[in-house]
Amino acid sequence: EYRLRFAELVVKQNLQERCQTSINPLEPDLGIHYDSHKFKNSKWKPTTVLEHFFPVSTAHSHYSADFDIEDYQNTDIEVVLETLFDDDRLHLTEKSLRPIACAQPFILAGTHGSLEYLRSYGFKTFSDIWNESYDLIQDSEERLISIAVLMKQISTWTPEQRANKLAQAQLIADYNKKYFFSAEFFDRVVGELHHNLTMALDELEHTNT
Repeated sequence: EYRLRFAELVVKQNLQERCQTSINPLEPDLGIHYDSHKFKNSKWKPTTVLEHFFPVSTAHSHYSADFDIEDYQNTDIEVVLETLFDDDRLHLTEKSLRPIACAQPFILAGTHGSLEYLRSYGFKTFSDIWNESYDLIQDSEERLISIAVLMKQISTWTPEQRANKLAQAQLIADYNKKYFFSAEFFDRVVGELHHNLTMALDELEHTNT
């Protein structure tokens, strides 16, 4: 639901021509337009006719697990719209790891504290290049607005600023990609899996009746 509101904020910031995105106004399986959708959170319902501003897509929602390499070749920064946003749980999916694996700078629209969570695994983010304080905002709507404002600020960079800042960001993105494919990160993830499974099995053994 929040992604519809995000698209509306992109329009309100007049950024639709600066972004490579599209919208499917119909829920693919039910054929329901977003105007007829019963929103769990009413603040995410857009008042803008989004398909007037973006190319229309017929993609199903599960297509978000895929990617097109041309999207990365034709853009400089990915805005990751994570699965969980209007939530308190920290839960990062392949959506956050995809720009890391593809060595692209990113802005992360996830639950508050998601950037810090990502850094706890050894990845670097971009606070020295642009303002990442959005990650600390607990109110989900304010956090989303802050991300749209950040995108607007980035769009106003002069050509010289843009070249300089993107070069700095690329160094971080290259580091993240190298770390993502490293034995160090692999061992860390496998170690965490082993630890969590051991704890779960121990708990099961002590509570199983």
